Amino acid sequence: MTEKKLSSGTKIVIKDLGEDKIADLKDIMVFCTHPDGRTSIQNVNKQRLAWMREGLSGLGEWKAKNGEMVTDDILKSLTEEEKDEAYKLIQE
Repeated sequence: MTEKKLSSGTKIVIKDLGEDKIADLKDIMVFCTHPDGRTSIQNVNKQRLAWMREGLSGLGEWKAKNGEMVTDDILKSLTEEEKDEAYKLIQE
């Protein structure tokens, strides 16, 4: 577990994820090529949320107990910038 501080001052605790879990999380995002040549990326927000749910064991005053995942109300307390920053720190 690694403790980090977001630029806003919010403390997060990051779990040490195994290689299989990291591979599963990376596979959530899908790159699509359409018949007309257009490309798109799907599941970007779903991937960010999954990384935060799996990768956080502490956020501000909240601390995971018995392997629980961070709840919606805790995640909703973060700004989009904080979510992006936490997501990047977990991936590091």
